[in-house]
Amino acid sequence: MVASLFKNGKKIIYQEQKTILSGAMVVGSLLLLSAILGMVKVRLYAGVLGAGEVYDTVVTAFKLPDLIFLLVVVGSLNAAFIPLFSEYISNKGCKSALSFASGVFNWSLLSFAILGAVLFVFARPLSYVVAAGFDDTQRDLLVELMRILLLSTTLLGVSSYVAGTLQSFKRFFLPYLSPLLYNLGAIFGVVVLYPIMGAHGIAWGVVIGSVLHLIVQLPLLIHLGFTYIPTLEFGEDMRQLVTLALPRTIGLAVDQIRTVVLVNFASLLSVGSISILSYAESIYTVPITVVGAAIAQASLPTFAEQAVKKDYGHLKQTFIASLDQIIFMIVPISVILIVLKIPVILLVLGIGRFGWPETVATSWVLAILAIGLFAHTGNSLILRAFFAMKETKLPVTISVMGVITSILFAASFMRVWGVQGIALGMMIGTIFEFFTLLWLLDKRLEFEKKELFGPILNIL
Repeated sequence: MVASLFKNGKKIIYQEQKTILSGAMVVGSLLLLSAILGMVKVRLYAGVLGAGEVYDTVVTAFKLPDLIFLLVVVGSLNAAFIPLFSEYISNKGCKSALSFASGVFNWSLLSFAILGAVLFVFARPLSYVVAAGFDDTQRDLLVELMRILLLSTTLLGVSSYVAGTLQSFKRFFLPYLSPLLYNLGAIFGVVVLYPIMGAHGIAWGVVIGSVLHLIVQLPLLIHLGFTYIPTLEFGEDMRQLVTLALPRTIGLAVDQIRTVVLVNFASLLSVGSISILSYAESIYTVPITVVGAAIAQASLPTFAEQAVKKDYGHLKQTFIASLDQIIFMIVPISVILIVLKIPVILLVLGIGRFGWPETVATSWVLAILAIGLFAHTGNSLILRAFFAMKETKLPVTISVMGVITSILFAASFMRVWGVQGIALGMMIGTIFEFFTLLWLLDKRLEFEKKELFGPILNIL
C-alpha cells in the first residue's frame, strides 16, 4: 500500500499535463490552497499587527526588493524565457534547452548580486523613495527589513526560473506547490518568530519560505536531465532573451514604480493607510491568482507552441476559450466582493487588533478595486498571448500608459477620498489597460467580434 501511494504520488509530481484544462486544474487547485494559506497569513497579520505603524513598515519593506525581482525575473520569464525555452525544446531538443536554462540562472544570480548590493548599501536614502512620510523610528526598521528581504528576493529569483523551466515541460504541480510552502514559511514567521524577534521575525519567516520555494522543485528539474553549467557565455540566445525581455521589463518596472508611488502617497496620509491598502489588495488578488493566473499561465505554453507553428487560427480559439473561462468565473466574484464587502473583510481580517474603523475603510477599498477585477485578470491572459508571439514592445507601451493613468487619477482623488481615492485611480488605470490591449490584440489576430464578445456579453 505504501509503495502504491509512493508510486501514485511520484506520478502526480512528474507527469506532464497535456491540455490547458488539465494544467489549469492543477495550477488552480494548488493556487487555491496557497491563496487559502495566504489568507490565513494575512488574518494573522491583521490580528497581531492590526493597521498601524509596524505593518505599514513591513508592507513597505517589500517594495524595493520586489522591484529587483521584477526587473531580473518577471519581465524575462513569461515574455522571453518560457517562449524561447519552448522553442528550444521543439527545435533543438531538451539538452540544448537545459543548457540555455543554466546560462539564464547564472546571469540572473549575477544581476541579483549587483542590484542587491546597491540596495543593501544605499538602503536608507532609497527608503525615502517608498516612504517619504515615515518618521526616523519607522525608517530604521524599514532599512533593516529591506536588507533581510534581499535574501528572499534572490532565492525566489532562481526558483522562478526553475519553475519556468518545469512549466515549459508542462509540469505544473511542483512550480505551484512552491508558493504554498512559501506561505507556510511566512506563517511560521508571524506565529513563531515574531513573538521572539519582533518585525524582523516576519522577514526571516519570508526568507525560510523562499528556501522551501526553491528546494521543493529541484528534484524534478534533475529528473528532467538538468545539469548545472557554470558559464556566463552571452551568445545569440541570451541576446534574443534580453531583446524580448527588455520591453516587458521596462513595463513591469514602470508598474512597480506605480506601486512605489502609490505606497508613498499612502505614507503621506494617516497612519494605517498603507496597511488598509495592502489588506484590501491581499483579498483582491486571490481571484486574480487562482483564476486569472492559473488559466493564463497554463495557456502560455500552448500559446507559444501555436505561435511557433504560426497556427494563429487555433491560437485565437485558445485565447477566446480561456478569456471566456476567466470572465465566467470572475464576474460573480466581483459582485460578491462589492455587495458583501464588509462581511468579507470581517470574515478574513476581523480578529485581534483589526477594529471596526479599519474594517469599514478596507471594505471600501476592496469594493472599488473589485470593479476592475475582470480587467486585471484579463490583462494576464492578453499579455501572454502577445508574449507567445514574441511581441513585447506594444503591450509594454500600453502598460506604461495604464500606470501613468493610475498615478494621475490617484494623485487627484486622494486629496478628497484618501486611501479610497488611491484605489479608484488604480481601478481606472487597469480598465483602460484591458480594453486598449484587447483592441490591439484584435488588430493583430482579427477576431470575429461575435465570437470574441458574444459569450462575454452573455455572462454579463
